[in-house]
Amino acid sequence: MSVSARRFTGSVAESAVVERGLSIVLAVALLTAGTAHVWVATEHGMSAFAVMALAAGLAQVGLAIVSRFRSFEALYRWSVVLSLVLIELYLFNVTVGLPPLIAHTHTAGTHSVLGVTLAMPNAVEPDGLLVQAAQIVTVLAATFLGRSTRPADSF
Repeated sequence: MSVSARRFTGSVAESAVVERGLSIVLAVALLTAGTAHVWVATEHGMSAFAVMALAAGLAQVGLAIVSRFRSFEALYRWSVVLSLVLIELYLFNVTVGLPPLIAHTHTAGTHSVLGVTLAMPNAVEPDGLLVQAAQIVTVLAATFLGRSTRPADSF
């Protein structure tokens, strides 16, 4: 075996190890965020917030399970999109608030921003930050994995 052939097989093996590791990181991050969303949903009865949290959590848990058995670009895209949407909703919920129907807040009252009635912003809590960290890890891992599934010459 030539030196260049050994280098090639070594880099392929290293790449496979990195991808396998990132795949596990992705699954754990999705499972962490998804479990937290399902748990929060069960604590909020049959509110619109609970239904949306349950849907998001089940989607994240489903993506985590699928990611352990299959790897394909659409899985990574959906993981990134869902996580970014949930991060954005969280940021709005703790800064300016969300519409009362979908808001999660422990502060009574509403206020108006540009003529839109919003619930008062929710407090930033450690468990919320943990979920956001898991979703950021999801975005990073899925982005790297999605790039590794593309042919080298594509953009």
